[in-house]
Amino acid sequence: MKLTGVLVIVCAAVGAAAGGFAITSAYDSHSASPPDAADDEYQISSYEAEPLVPPARGPEPIVFTGGVESTATGTDQPAFKDERVTVFLTEGASTNEVCFRILVADETHTGCVAIADIRTGTTYIATQSHGGPIDVIGLVPDDANTVRIGGSHVDVHNNVWHYVGSAGENLGFEVISADGTQRAVRLN
Repeated sequence: MKLTGVLVIVCAAVGAAAGGFAITSAYDSHSASPPDAADDEYQISSYEAEPLVPPARGPEPIVFTGGVESTATGTDQPAFKDERVTVFLTEGASTNEVCFRILVADETHTGCVAIADIRTGTTYIATQSHGGPIDVIGLVPDDANTVRIGGSHVDVHNNVWHYVGSAGENLGFEVISADGTQRAVRLN
């Protein structure tokens, strides 16, 4: 058996109470599509993902009321793209959920999250690849437009925000509506 890549299956139970995405899979993003797990060229590893930002205690309150309009971009156009992250959003199987595909470093994260959870303002994923910087990617409803994290203001683009932090940095954040009247806080 010749090992040419590693397929990593990530299973994490991260829901509204944890304020995070439900991560269902990760694989080497250099391939065009997820490799076949039965392929002899891939070694399979399974583990439970540990969040880099501690989960909240108890359910998060719904702060925002908007939808997630950027799901209309479809699977061929990213809702968000910068030099480190590409995010695709689509409508889920039900009209009450949003599905995502996040490409960051050599990982791909996919899954779906309920719109009610997105309306808490605290739906995010934090990932660190190979000991490098920590990428924090958040998904928010239409009525949220700014995030304060790590002493910076980050703008929301098409329902997605992205911040690059470092190990040991306080990665708690605050999501703010355009008019400043609605605020969701995620403490570190």
